[in-house]
Amino acid sequence: MNEIIAKLNEIEERADIILADAKQRREELSAQLEQEKREIDMRYDELLEEDTERFRRQLTEDANARLVQMRERTEEAARELEHICASQKEQLAEEIVGRILA
Repeated sequence: MNEIIAKLNEIEERADIILADAKQRREELSAQLEQEKREIDMRYDELLEEDTERFRRQLTEDANARLVQMRERTEEAARELEHICASQKEQLAEEIVGRILA
């Protein structure tokens, strides 16, 4: 009977050792996973920042290109208006004088 109790105590001691090892291993794995999670989060933040900056640069380039096009069209429209005014200046002056004298 004592032999059975001794064996049961031995089994219990081994079980305690196994449980302690499992707990230690679980804590190590938990710490490792937490570290990996932090590293993944940092890398994700870096990628997000890079994508945001790339998107911002692209938007700025697109806006600048559109501004250049708008400036060119505005300048062309102004030149056309100046040409129309110059070519019709004499005619408009005659019409104004005609209205005044009439």
